[in-house]
Amino acid sequence: MKNNLLYHFSDIHLKSIERHLGAYLKDKRPERLHKLRIDIKKIRSVFHFVEKTNKKKYPDNVLNPVFQNVGKLRELQIGIRLLNKLSHPPQKLITRLKKKEDVLKKHLIKLIPYYSKTVKSFRKEVILPSKFPNKKKTKTFFKKAITSADKILLNNDRRSVHHFRMKIKKIMYVYNILPHKLHKEIKLNTSEITKLQSKIGKWHDHYSALNFLRRQHFSGQISKYIAILKEKENRQFFSLIIDLQTMGGISKR
Repeated sequence: MKNNLLYHFSDIHLKSIERHLGAYLKDKRPERLHKLRIDIKKIRSVFHFVEKTNKKKYPDNVLNPVFQNVGKLRELQIGIRLLNKLSHPPQKLITRLKKKEDVLKKHLIKLIPYYSKTVKSFRKEVILPSKFPNKKKTKTFFKKAITSADKILLNNDRRSVHHFRMKIKKIMYVYNILPHKLHKEIKLNTSEITKLQSKIGKWHDHYSALNFLRRQHFSGQISKYIAILKEKENRQFFSLIIDLQTMGGISKR
């Protein structure tokens, strides 16, 4: 059972999480956290695929605490990075946020030994089907997933675009581990999705940073900097909506 494609994929990314946790203890590099969260998203996507095609639960709840705590720190770091890119960065605000960043870092560092132990135990306990889902089940999974993602495009609001982003990420993570002979069976506009993901990602950085900053308690003076970020986010969002409407869906026509 441990020699199959699904298990191998899961094992690689769980080991990667362990490595990133250990490396972050030494160098504190933000990209470690970004890559760690991608590993978890890939694992979750594959578990979801297996659940849908096998009609059986494959829990991954053990990964939630590390994903959420790392996410809080990542959100703050993205906000600081975007503020630093302004023509006149608000240094007082950035200093305050960096103090919060230090607190979150220290909290995460304390938890890393526990997270590492938990992920390692989970990795040793993972049991996935020995056989990859057959062509019929796989095609049905993608048909439903693509239809669900395309339906979201009927709405032009930010929350819908955020959900669309999450869905296409899950679809692509699973698509990329399919045996190559199945790729031609799945009608997916991969070239356009790749371009779109990059553009949505840049918008989402501003969207997430704004949501974070709005939850903080700042003076009216600081609100002008948030307004500048909001203006940039607006331009990105409406350009994105035009692209989404032009594309008309993620499946090949």
